[in-house]
Amino acid sequence: MAGAYAGLSQTLARFGATSDVVKETVYTVDMESLKAANSVRLRAYGPHSPAATWVQITRLFEESAKVEIEVTAIVGSGMVLAVR
Repeated sequence: MAGAYAGLSQTLARFGATSDVVKETVYTVDMESLKAANSVRLRAYGPHSPAATWVQITRLFEESAKVEIEVTAIVGSGMVLAVR
C-alpha cells in the first residue's frame, strides 16, 4: 500500500496538488488487509486526512492488484483534479 500512495503522491505533485486531497475512495479485494494498512494511509496524508470511502470488491481490472485508490484534489488555481 505504501507503493500505491507513493505513486499517487508523484502524480499529484506533477499537478501541484500534493497536500490538497479532499476526497479519497479506496477499492480493495481484502478489507481486513486494508484496515491493517490504515497507518500507511495516515502517514501519507499527515495531519490532513481527507474524507474517505472504502469499498470491498471481488476483483480489480488488474487481477494482481489488491487495492486501487482514487482521489479528488484541489489544485492551486481552484481546479478540481481526479486521479486514479
